[in-house]
Amino acid sequence: SGGTASPGTGGGTTTPAAPTMAVGFVNASNVATNSLSASTPLTVTATLRDSAGRPVPEALVTFSTDNELALFSPSAGTALTDANGVASVTMRPASLSAGGAGKVSVTSTVAGTTVTGERNYSVGATALTLSPITLSPASIPAYKSTTISVDVLANGAPYTTQQLTVN
Repeated sequence: SGGTASPGTGGGTTTPAAPTMAVGFVNASNVATNSLSASTPLTVTATLRDSAGRPVPEALVTFSTDNELALFSPSAGTALTDANGVASVTMRPASLSAGGAGKVSVTSTVAGTTVTGERNYSVGATALTLSPITLSPASIPAYKSTTISVDVLANGAPYTTQQLTVN
C-alpha cells in the first residue's frame, strides 16, 4: 500500500494582505451607537492592524469630520494607538443647534502604507430647559440678600457637557 503524492496545481494568484482600520462609536455607558447629541457625547475608536492582523501600537491616528457638526477632544483630532492598536477621541456636537448626519474619517500609516477608515453618525439638536428657581434662604428680610440658583437640563437630566451663560 504505497501511494504516490502528486504536487498541487494552484493556478491562482494571491494578493498580500493590507493593513486595516476599523472605526466604531460608543457612548458613556460603553454601548455601541452612532447617535450624537450634547447630552450623549461619543467616543470614537480606531483599531489599527498590520497586514498580518496584529495590533499596531504607538501609531499616530488622525480623526476628521465636518466641524459644523462635531468637534473632537483633544481638539487636534489625533491620538496614538495603545498596545491593542486602539486610538480614541471624544466627539461632541459643534453646538446645541447642530443637527444632521456626518462622517468620521480616520487615517494612519503602517509600514509606509496609508490606512483609512470611516463611519457615519447622526447629530440631534439638544433642547435645554431650566429647572424651577430656588432661593436660599427662601425668605429675604429687608436689605438682605439671597442666593438664586437654577439647573440647566437636557432631556430632564443635568447638562454638564459645556459651560453656558444663563441670564
